[in-house]
Amino acid sequence: MELMKGLKAIANPTRLRVLELLKDPPTLQELKTTHGSLRGLTAKALLDQLRCSQPTLNEHMQILLDVGLVESRRSGRWVFYARDEERIRQFKQTIIDQLLP
Repeated sequence: MELMKGLKAIANPTRLRVLELLKDPPTLQELKTTHGSLRGLTAKALLDQLRCSQPTLNEHMQILLDVGLVESRRSGRWVFYARDEERIRQFKQTIIDQLLP
């Protein structure tokens, strides 16, 4: 992931909140969504927490998907979003390598 694109993606408070909500869905029992082997939060669950419009959420999610911090899986009519923990670890390491002595 390119450092600047990743930093720009997480610089927005709404996108940062999305990553926080996706970090530990089991602690948010009312938002926890499990469908077979799919686990994560649906757009509706995120909308309920963020109180933004669906087009705005779609825009934010597309940015997070494009940089690879979030992944999506479709099951029927539902799309489940989850963090890509490996990409987040790589991004963290990139920040450390490039910005810290």
